[in-house]
Amino acid sequence: MIYPFEFPANTKDYSNESSFHSRFKLELGKEYTVYYSLKLFTPDIPMREIDFVVVSDKMILCIELKNGKWRYKNSKWEFYNRRKKNWESYTDKPYSDPLDQVQSASKILMEFLNDHNSFQDPVPKEYFHSAIFFLKNEAHDFPRPAHESDFIFGKSALKNSNLSLETLLKRMESKSLKTLGSKTLANLHEIIRLNLNFVFDITKKKFRQNAKLISLTREQFEIIQKSKIPSRSLVIGVPGSGKTIVSMEQAKRMENLGVKTLVILGNDHSDSDDGLANLWKFTHFVSYKKEKNLFERLESLPNDFEFLILDSSEQMMDAKLFELMGSKLNKHWQNGSWLVMAEYANQETHPVYYKEIHFLKSLSDRTEYWNRNIRTPRKVYEQACILGRKPFISSRLPDITGIQYATFENPMEFYQKLEWAIHFGRRELQIPLEDSILLCLEEQDVDDILGSSGKYFTSHINLVRIKDYDTFSQAESDYRLRIATLEEFYGEEEGYVILTGIKDFNDPKYWDIYYHALTRCNQACTILFPEIIKPQLIDLLNPKKKKESPYL
Repeated sequence: MIYPFEFPANTKDYSNESSFHSRFKLELGKEYTVYYSLKLFTPDIPMREIDFVVVSDKMILCIELKNGKWRYKNSKWEFYNRRKKNWESYTDKPYSDPLDQVQSASKILMEFLNDHNSFQDPVPKEYFHSAIFFLKNEAHDFPRPAHESDFIFGKSALKNSNLSLETLLKRMESKSLKTLGSKTLANLHEIIRLNLNFVFDITKKKFRQNAKLISLTREQFEIIQKSKIPSRSLVIGVPGSGKTIVSMEQAKRMENLGVKTLVILGNDHSDSDDGLANLWKFTHFVSYKKEKNLFERLESLPNDFEFLILDSSEQMMDAKLFELMGSKLNKHWQNGSWLVMAEYANQETHPVYYKEIHFLKSLSDRTEYWNRNIRTPRKVYEQACILGRKPFISSRLPDITGIQYATFENPMEFYQKLEWAIHFGRRELQIPLEDSILLCLEEQDVDDILGSSGKYFTSHINLVRIKDYDTFSQAESDYRLRIATLEEFYGEEEGYVILTGIKDFNDPKYWDIYYHALTRCNQACTILFPEIIKPQLIDLLNPKKKKESPYL
């Protein structure tokens, strides 16, 4: 099998890669998987590309094709420049010669796979090999590689019709190594297909993911009130379980039924913006984030609403406010109709909220527990549960890529990695800045980042506080990334989240914040943290005995 199966159209085929793409497809058996033109995007080095990576149960082989003339003279590699008609050495390259190119690419691939496998090698290093295919030279034109894992093949071997590519690959396999197990290979392929070059088209991945995002599960569909018959429903769910999307769907259903409805939201939902208010005839929206004084705003409303929808209730549930909300219903909490979305409450840390939710539970006709996240990609949600020390139930939302980790040792390096993270989201994931957010743990982190950005941040992208973002025009917003604390962004979601401000992965004070911050993401995320605490993350991702882990 080869990915992509068809050679990409409009590719500049300088190295005769299309020919070898066809040959790999025709000449290799089922035990081989080939990946064409893998691009390595990492925060620590410039982008590198590998012409072909071949995976079997005996080796992982990086191949570079060289379709020009080369020579090795006076211990130096030189290539023939056809335009200038002279011999030149490499300049302005991160490698010194073809052998260094493929060797360094193989090492970078190993590091990349390690970074995306909880900082553990998915395959032992001795299984990695590298090879150069010279199409205009013979192998004997160059010295033999010093390492047994490196190979050079010349034009005679590559053009020999009696010598298949599978035969050449068999020559490179180590006879002393055990074959890799099926689980090891499956894990390796998952990492490659998820992270490297987006072997499956990124646009198609995002389309499939979005289809999941907007679809309702059976339990969500069943909780929605579909008639004017009085009902009282309570949903207690984890972040990302779809509470807000169901709240809005319920509001639309009540609007269509002509039911006078009060919707109290914790976030700024676009459907409830003032500019769209005329689309809602029977529904009145109140946003916790928009109101300077929620209590006064609710007091000004009539007390004859037939249905109440309360989303993100954990943000605004105190005894006095709870009583006022109930008074807005024509039959109060006890006999009125309502749908309340709640999160799991800890009696010790949130005693008032716990008490009110317990009271609603005693009144409800139906109480549902939504334990499965459906709004956060699987890998990101797993990471959220690990950092937040939460029980892990796999998310329903597929990944478009893996989690990106970027570490730094000083302020200048922080801004360099931040710039990399921003451009990775825009260019490689194709997520616009308006769908991205830089999340910080505390207000001081926001102040520090903005205060030093003029000194260290060289990007043309400007960082803007979330509260100031709407003051810019659409054209201006294309070059601005919002920065906010989790408290400011609570209840919201974005496609791409960059999380920073982490100082200690093991501080219990931040566990819930890590969890809620990562569940704000519905496409991809980058975690930016100091190099000095990387061992903490490694220990968290690789517990000695996963069966004993409370979160995996």
